[in-house]
Amino acid sequence: MSAFKGKNAHEGKLSEFIKQIGAKVPVGSWLVVENLDRISRDDAWSALDIFKNILSKGIVVVTGMDEKVYKYADVKNNPTDLIISLLMFTRAHDESLTKKNRVEAQARSLIRHNLTREPGTPAKAIESVGQNVWWVDTKSGYVTPHPIYFTAAQKIIELKQNGETLLGIQRYLNEHYPAPKKRVYKDQTGQALAPKTEQWGKHLIRTFLNPTVHGQKTFTLDKRDESGVIIYDSESDEPLKETFIIPDYYPALMSEVDYLTLSKLDRHRAITRNSSKYPAGNPEPEIPLLSGIGILFCGKCGSFMFKSGSSENKYRYICGSKIVQGKPCGKKGFTSYQLEHTVLQLIADHVWNNHQEDKTAWYESEIEKASEAVKKLLKLATLTDDLEELADQINANKQKKITLEREFQQYKISRSEIQTTGWDQFRNFDVHDTKNPDRKRIRLKVKQAIKRIDCYDIDGRHGHFEVTFADETKQRIVIKFNRNRSPGVSYVEAQTVNDHDLLKMQGLVLHSFIDELISPEKICTAY
Repeated sequence: MSAFKGKNAHEGKLSEFIKQIGAKVPVGSWLVVENLDRISRDDAWSALDIFKNILSKGIVVVTGMDEKVYKYADVKNNPTDLIISLLMFTRAHDESLTKKNRVEAQARSLIRHNLTREPGTPAKAIESVGQNVWWVDTKSGYVTPHPIYFTAAQKIIELKQNGETLLGIQRYLNEHYPAPKKRVYKDQTGQALAPKTEQWGKHLIRTFLNPTVHGQKTFTLDKRDESGVIIYDSESDEPLKETFIIPDYYPALMSEVDYLTLSKLDRHRAITRNSSKYPAGNPEPEIPLLSGIGILFCGKCGSFMFKSGSSENKYRYICGSKIVQGKPCGKKGFTSYQLEHTVLQLIADHVWNNHQEDKTAWYESEIEKASEAVKKLLKLATLTDDLEELADQINANKQKKITLEREFQQYKISRSEIQTTGWDQFRNFDVHDTKNPDRKRIRLKVKQAIKRIDCYDIDGRHGHFEVTFADETKQRIVIKFNRNRSPGVSYVEAQTVNDHDLLKMQGLVLHSFIDELISPEKICTAY
């Protein structure tokens, strides 16, 4: 735990020692340290407070380097000892501050180099601030793909894009790749602890998707003025921070658009969990196409619908109100495959409304204008005494920039979600083969195409479904469910269909007056 900011007095071993004085640590015990700077390297006054606090609790501090013994009564009655300790804390803090300034100066120099280097050339490695990701190699002084782990990282991306679960990815990696070296932890005596496992960890896989996969690296450093002096916040007296982003620091595993798409899909991933029967997860689970990806909702209470086990290849979708609200809402469950088949056909038939104006250039221009306005106002502030009005303008432009950046990020995400090609494969997909591994990939494609499906009951035999696509267009479906030997039927609103003949070939019935079917009073006479 760092002593530079005095964190060791509030966290870690020294903190625990101080808390246990009078309990597990008897009053009168000796605290032996190499030097006083082992207690704190914070600013002299703060460090002196920590030092006096330890002494006042009855602890004797002994320094090994100069064999000096500090007792509360001696320090209190002898100002010389107090002055010496103050000078030593001052020196320790100045040494740490000098080291920090040197480290940050080097980091800033490398950041400037990486931001202005030739496109396509590797970035110079920055090791002094933060850590680099596990799938790159920096031994040469440059950030290059690791000979083993970069391929493993590419495989994680591929498996996630194919809809594989966390446990499935972990199982595959453990079978094909050695795990990256884990952080070494030490026990109370300072001895290194052996890692609990040499296998790939779930946390590493779960947190893998972040902006580093498209090359981005973010650095946060103390804000400094033109002469290099740290700028402090006037209220908290803490150093202000500034952020530097290098968009191509790491070798990219995927594009930013693909990352934005996959990261949103990856939130809805669980298909099977570990259990006593399958500690590593069921290797051959039934894979629902519509539940577990955040699109299937009960039209009566708004709760999610989830897969419920039943006979082989005939799982059902039921309302989750009992789990969410503590009691069922009364919405009936239904066998899955009729709705799944109908939704896949409608996705394959859909004509995407993608004629929206590309606002990327506009956002980039407006963000740049706001940044330039802030820079000009800051320069003007050094030439005038009317700082109050300028401060308001600076804050307004800063807030404008933050708002634009947030909107731009959301805009890029929304555009990345709408995929307009590749849906024809859905037409002949067999929804009855519920253990087909391809269903993992298909369900992610469904998530890209569909924003939500609201499920309603009409009567005991019929259900009404409203499908909202990613481009905000809607389609309505009425399904007469299969019952024993009585076959079911899927009705689709004819006016919203593109290729009537293909949908008819897939067994769907097109209906021009779908409202007639949705009404419980009229449905019995509608066909």
